[in-house]
Amino acid sequence: MKTVVKKYFVTALLVWAGSAVVLGVAYFFLMSPRVDEYGAVKQKLAAKESEYQKARNIDRPGSGKEITEQLARQQEVLGDFVADKKQAANLTFAISQLAQARDIVSPSVGERGKGKASVLDDCPHLWKKQVEVEFKSGFPEFFSMLHAVESHRPVMFVETFSIIPDGQEENENDVKFDISVLARQTKDG
Repeated sequence: MKTVVKKYFVTALLVWAGSAVVLGVAYFFLMSPRVDEYGAVKQKLAAKESEYQKARNIDRPGSGKEITEQLARQQEVLGDFVADKKQAANLTFAISQLAQARDIVSPSVGERGKGKASVLDDCPHLWKKQVEVEFKSGFPEFFSMLHAVESHRPVMFVETFSIIPDGQEENENDVKFDISVLARQTKDG
């Protein structure tokens, strides 16, 4: 009789353990995406509440100064990503200076598109200036130049690059960058 009770107890225990495992797996697959969605909804709610509070406090004395300061901070951040007219005009010189600082000998820096900047369709107040850079270097100089271009302020976007080993010299490579910079469109064109 003890073996029957023991068998029944072991069977019941295995059924309970199996059910717990199935429920745990089901919870993991069914509820964990919901937890992520809950977090996203919570963030959206917090953003909307913040906007609501700003709207409620807009009539408060001194709020104009806060808004002016906030716009100034946003202009500073924009300055990291968008060049002014002078910076855009000196783009080829800036790239030549970056190359010279990295001991790259005789880089060829020229504007693409016959020197004309393209106006962006979805942003009429911005235009994109494109520059093509070619030079010969080893891998360390190439990576140093790539890092310098990508970490430059205002931001230079490396659209494409190619590096082809030079068959004549062992540690030399033919390098080509296509770089774009966003610039502010002035009111007078």
